Amino acid sequence: MTGTGNPFLMSFFTQTTDGKLNLMHHKKAGNTKLGEFGNYSNDWQTLELVFTAGSATVTPKLNGVAGRHSRS
Repeated sequence: MTGTGNPFLMSFFTQTTDGKLNLMHHKKAGNTKLGEFGNYSNDWQTLELVFTAGSATVTPKLNGVAGRHSRS
């Protein structure tokens, strides 16, 4: 949870656009695309959220590939 009490981890989601798998972050100003991770398929995907100690910075990794840093 962030300092405001919002469930920050729940703000990440995957979305497909034009057959590509995207990692998205829902924010007050709208959704932000953090990364595009190749063609969509029915194979298993792995999402890892790496936090920087002592901060609200998160580096999302989808299938081991890092996307953009994100802050709440």
